[in-house]
Amino acid sequence: VRKGHDILADIFNKAFRPDDKVQLKVLASESWSTEQEQEDWVRFYKETPMGKNIQFVMGVPSQHDVVKIMQSADAGIFPSRAEGWNLELLEMMACGKPVISTGYGAHLEFCNNENAHLVYPEDIEPAADGKFFFGQGNWAKLDEKEINEFAEKMRNVYENWAFNTEGVKTAAKFTWKNSAKTLVNILTCENCKESV
Repeated sequence: VRKGHDILADIFNKAFRPDDKVQLKVLASESWSTEQEQEDWVRFYKETPMGKNIQFVMGVPSQHDVVKIMQSADAGIFPSRAEGWNLELLEMMACGKPVISTGYGAHLEFCNNENAHLVYPEDIEPAADGKFFFGQGNWAKLDEKEINEFAEKMRNVYENWAFNTEGVKTAAKFTWKNSAKTLVNILTCENCKESV
């Protein structure tokens, strides 16, 4: 629910019709989900008008395989209610793919209107999904208005696809090497007079 998987099928069904030449690939190999929960999610998506256009990719054997999937995609959509960072979104940017994302939380640390198609939620609500979150904090409230905006942006990206040059530039700032350099600078306190 935090990642917006509960609304993604609705977004996809509002954006497209069954005869559109589109496919939604859902990478959903979460080790903490039971087999029954995974079957329920698949059924939830498949029992929609666009169900035949939805493919679940589970148990991807390696990061190299994840990269191949990302490179084969036309875009990435991330309707998250809350994020600590969202490395997957940044990885899609690194592949030059257009990204559609919630304009909330950690996404705003690296997403902007130049490198992402953002949907800004109007409100927040208690973070509660009945499994991991039980109201200990807030997250973005994604109602019909936001679902419709996500659908419009998804359709727009489909009809007006363009390589995400700004996303590639953004991702280049956050390479593992650059992140390690920043961490070393903080730990060695090169920019301060006192040692840590």
